[in-house]
Amino acid sequence: TQLLIFSLGLRYKNKLQVFLGSLSAHFIMDILAVLLGFFISSYIQPYFVKFTVAMSFIIIGFLMLFRKEEEHHAKYHYKSPFIASFALVFAS
Repeated sequence: TQLLIFSLGLRYKNKLQVFLGSLSAHFIMDILAVLLGFFISSYIQPYFVKFTVAMSFIIIGFLMLFRKEEEHHAKYHYKSPFIASFALVFAS
């Protein structure tokens, strides 16, 4: 996400909107992660969560490594730097 925000900062002139959009997306994601972690921790053992996260990380890494080259160049066209940074950071 840091490289994504960096590239958005290069693309848009209004850096404050890029910053605020990215900050808002991180804020909402963090709240959701804490709430989800709170509710899941009462039902699932921490070892299982760590194992699942580790396996997901490995699988996503392999999928990214072996995907086709033309899939790397997704184009997003947003007029508002706030909307662009919020949407892309939240989706990542």
